[in-house]
Amino acid sequence: MPSSKSTRFDVANFMKTRKEMRQKAVDQSRSLKTELNTINRKINRLKSKPGTHPSTPGGRTRPPTHLVKGKSNLPVRTAVKRRHETMVAASVIHGGSENYPKPALDGIFDTLNKRCKLDSMQQYVLSNETLTDKVVSTVYKKNVSSFEKSSTNVKRSIATFYSSGIMGKRKYQAVRLALSMKKSDRKNKNRSSVCIMPKCPIPKLLTYNNLVHEINKIEIGNVFSVEEYFQDATEDDLVRGCFRKLEEFLPRLAQFYLRKDRKESLKWFGYPQGTLLVALGGDGCPFGKNEKSCSVVKKYVQFLCQEIADLQGKVFDIEGIKGTFGTNGNTMWRPWKYEERVAVANQVDKFKQSLSTKQFPAKQLRTKGILKEAIAKSKLPVSCKKFVDVPKDSPFSQVVTALKFEVKAKCLARKVAKWYDETQGNGQDLQYRFTGKESRLFCHNFMRLIKWLSNEKDTRRQKQTVLTYAYLGLKLRDCVSIFNRFDITAEQITQLTVVAREYFRLNALFMPSAVNPTVWTMGHIIPNHTQGFEDPKYCYCNLEKRDPGDSKCTFCGDPLMDVIQSSVEQGKVLSQMTLTVELNGSAGTAGR
Repeated sequence: MPSSKSTRFDVANFMKTRKEMRQKAVDQSRSLKTELNTINRKINRLKSKPGTHPSTPGGRTRPPTHLVKGKSNLPVRTAVKRRHETMVAASVIHGGSENYPKPALDGIFDTLNKRCKLDSMQQYVLSNETLTDKVVSTVYKKNVSSFEKSSTNVKRSIATFYSSGIMGKRKYQAVRLALSMKKSDRKNKNRSSVCIMPKCPIPKLLTYNNLVHEINKIEIGNVFSVEEYFQDATEDDLVRGCFRKLEEFLPRLAQFYLRKDRKESLKWFGYPQGTLLVALGGDGCPFGKNEKSCSVVKKYVQFLCQEIADLQGKVFDIEGIKGTFGTNGNTMWRPWKYEERVAVANQVDKFKQSLSTKQFPAKQLRTKGILKEAIAKSKLPVSCKKFVDVPKDSPFSQVVTALKFEVKAKCLARKVAKWYDETQGNGQDLQYRFTGKESRLFCHNFMRLIKWLSNEKDTRRQKQTVLTYAYLGLKLRDCVSIFNRFDITAEQITQLTVVAREYFRLNALFMPSAVNPTVWTMGHIIPNHTQGFEDPKYCYCNLEKRDPGDSKCTFCGDPLMDVIQSSVEQGKVLSQMTLTVELNGSAGTAGR
């Protein structure tokens, strides 16, 4: 029987063997994991290569995603699934999670910002209506709102208000609406903002009240009222205005021009640097009756002279330059020398005084234009001192009535009536400045005045005078009708010379006293052209013909008109004209 020692189990050997086998299994597992990771990396690298698409479990290639008007072209469920897969992949790459997607979104946007071209990015944003409406328009509106409140828009509004003359309240409001508003397509709204893109309106100018508030904030110094400062002188004359004192205004003006940004660009025209010439003019100052100076102007001139005297010897520090105002050679700023101009003005006054003592014949006083010709033909009695006393059937009354109702120049008609009330047609000539509208109306309808000036009982001299005015008006209208155009052809420029020369010759031959620099300029400088009327019922002068088949009206078709035209074309008075140039010149001259 064997001993018990030989039958015992070898536990130590068993434990050693099991440990070796376990270690071998662990090593094999690690080797398999390393190999598996290597294979997975190769698979991922192959998937990330361009031109390859991940395949579905069945081996099919996924269709590419495209945007159509900012929306995916895939079915809704497929698009939702791909968005989810994109977010999951981005979260894994950029360290985000389902509960914290911000890192994934930041990574996607950073990739899009770096890898996408600017044109493509712009197309992505603008193709999506929601993105354009909610993001782009909101940011644009904030910037527009900030710009409208900025100083740049204030300067823009002030420049619009003051450019080429002050607009006024109504004009500024109309310009502001025209620039930024349009007629709305909606039924409930009259106007809507002009937009450069949906919900992106253009910046608006300041409202008139805000503009006035900004203008009042500009520091211009002390401004004094004429009514308050010269109260004694304004009792008889109604004058409104403001002025600034020279002691404050001249240093501010010098400081404006002596700034560094302006000082370097100034041309001193041979004078020492810093020499400023100051001229005091009277443009726009109020005048009394018959262009006489009123008491306010006299009072202000006296005040101005005293201010100039007070400025002499005072020292002013402007931009680091110390100087004084005065008339001697040692002062830095001296008044502009205009002694020659004063001497000429004195000579003019002396000549006017000499003319006031002379007696002119009544016939010569009736030679200033159509109005005085009408007064002469009316043969008004001496007792007719007011225009209301003028007979209604007289040529003068008919011409003024036509001026008011046919020519539509009501202001001029009132001025004529007032002029007659003051002078009875024998004193100072009518002084009136035509507006652009009145000039246009007068050029179109001047023959309506000639019609009432003419009469069947006129003598040959009177008839010749009327037709001379008619021909003169035609040539003047020819000039105006062309040099007010924007476009002009070479043929029209050629015709300009002919018409302008005829206009000048007519004045020189039949109205020598009417030739002035304006007439000379019209005849030798300004190009003009006429445009005929195509309506067969009307003549070239815009009067209605007796018969549409006639070539001219009764005035233009008169034989004496042909004689006048021939005289102008040949440059001499023909023998058919019975009156001399001197009598023709005294028969009536065109007023300005």
